[in-house]
Amino acid sequence: MTPAPSEPATVGNGNDWAIHSSGTIASVKGSFPSVSGVTSESDSIEGDDVWSLQINTNVFSCNTPFTDNQKATCWEQFLFMQPSCSSVFCVPSDGNVHIEYWLIGYFKTYQTCPSTDIPGDGGISDTNDWRQDQATGNSCLVDTDNTDTNTEHITSLSQFSLKGEIGSGQDCVTFISPLEEESPWTTCEDDSVLGLSQSWTDVEFNVFGFGNGSQANFNTGTSITVEIDAIQQGTNLQPVTCPSEGFTAETNNLNRVGSCNAVPASAPFNGAISFRESTFQFSVSSQSNPLNFVMLNGGTATFQVGTLTLVSGPADTVTLSVNLGKSTLGPCAPTFISSSVTPTAAGAAISLTIQLPVPTNSNCLGDFTLSISANDGPLSQPVAPANLHIYDFSVTAPSNMQVLTTGSNMFTITVALTPGSSTTGLTMVGLTLAGLPSGATSGFSPNIGLPSFTSTLTITALNAQSGTYTLTITATDSHTPGGGTRISSPSLTVLTPVQALPLVFNQVNAFQTAGTLTMGQATSLESKLVVAISSLSLKTPNTLAACNQLTAFVNEVNGLVAAGVLTPAQANQLLGGGLGIYAIMADIPC
Repeated sequence: MTPAPSEPATVGNGNDWAIHSSGTIASVKGSFPSVSGVTSESDSIEGDDVWSLQINTNVFSCNTPFTDNQKATCWEQFLFMQPSCSSVFCVPSDGNVHIEYWLIGYFKTYQTCPSTDIPGDGGISDTNDWRQDQATGNSCLVDTDNTDTNTEHITSLSQFSLKGEIGSGQDCVTFISPLEEESPWTTCEDDSVLGLSQSWTDVEFNVFGFGNGSQANFNTGTSITVEIDAIQQGTNLQPVTCPSEGFTAETNNLNRVGSCNAVPASAPFNGAISFRESTFQFSVSSQSNPLNFVMLNGGTATFQVGTLTLVSGPADTVTLSVNLGKSTLGPCAPTFISSSVTPTAAGAAISLTIQLPVPTNSNCLGDFTLSISANDGPLSQPVAPANLHIYDFSVTAPSNMQVLTTGSNMFTITVALTPGSSTTGLTMVGLTLAGLPSGATSGFSPNIGLPSFTSTLTITALNAQSGTYTLTITATDSHTPGGGTRISSPSLTVLTPVQALPLVFNQVNAFQTAGTLTMGQATSLESKLVVAISSLSLKTPNTLAACNQLTAFVNEVNGLVAAGVLTPAQANQLLGGGLGIYAIMADIPC
């Protein structure tokens, strides 16, 4: 066996789940409560049906007589080894259990291995001497005596368990196979070799290649559940955890899928974890690179991001995740709604979508970066980087619009892009109006535009009922997905001529206040309006008298323009527009 380097790829070689105790560990049992699809296995060096079961401790510091009283970095393995058969008929001694002790980096530091032999006859090396490791030459190792077992086959994996325990001054390893009458098989050694009992906090257990960094290659379709049960010692023990770590260089070709979870432990054990590994593998392709998501502030949208294809089974569930690439998103970060797919047919592409809700926040506008990945536990594939473009817009109108019962008036409607908005991928915004009274019609010009833009709303009434109405102007962003609407709710007042004439009166008064008209000029004009209002307010309106007064009003205004008292524009404020004298005279009608 060999210690693990960094940056592993498959299960083992540092890439594994381990059980971690807040106290110290006295005993561990590793087992495989669920195994499916296993029909064959081949070690990358030794060949078919060659493998090992390993209980690997955490790395710890030690200084014992067996390290020649030198400070060392220590590691211990409890092992079952199933080597290749030497002939067609395998003999009962083909398997073995033993303990292997490591002093990592000892040879590199001291230029020798310890001279103090461990008790026993030396195990698989047939010596009790420490020896230099052959993989790197930096470390020293030694094996205990072997206990020979029967030949075991990988297809019976679910029947096997391995125990490693310390206590009564001994370290012991036990292999259990209910298939064999001789089982269990045990090997023990003096605990003083490395003094594990003071430092054992983490345990890795799994099925691996035979040794020297080899890989156990299972057939496609393999799925294995691994369980690690531990007896913990100490006070105020916390629930066991599942750190992602491993300690051996041997591997298997399986991928960790799903998550590692604490599970109920059966007495005498008081902590347990369980996780799955399988030949499940998938590939992903992105819709584009990078992906671009354009969203209205406060909206929710579902985006197509790519496809996922099952490369090898068995089937498993893959979940999409979104990682924010810009920490300044803060409260603006989309609360990602996860989506999952379960590919079942090899080679068939499954559509991948994500749903992003963006909170309504004026600080959430602009351009941000994301990255999207497809994950099954630690098994992860990047889909693509993504750009998130968040924008907002508003629609505004005069708060109180007015039109004559029979007449027409125009109003400016503004669709404005909110400052700070992204300008990437903007689409046209269309305008609609609801809430008009019977007898009134409307039209926008233009009725669609790219924000920011203005539109002229024309409201035309034909014998509409006078009164005040609440309108709804809706601006709809056509972007799909990610678009939305914004509304404005102005009021519309439909005026009779009697109700409209005081507005003209007020304008005359405003000209007098501004010094444009003298008191006499203003009084002359206002008197004509007062008589017209009185004539129209009679039980039987005197429209002829009212029209005569309004005609005189028009003539007098034109005279003031000719005299240079009023400008044509000022005259138009009195005579023109949807609520001027000309419109009122048409509504009477005159």
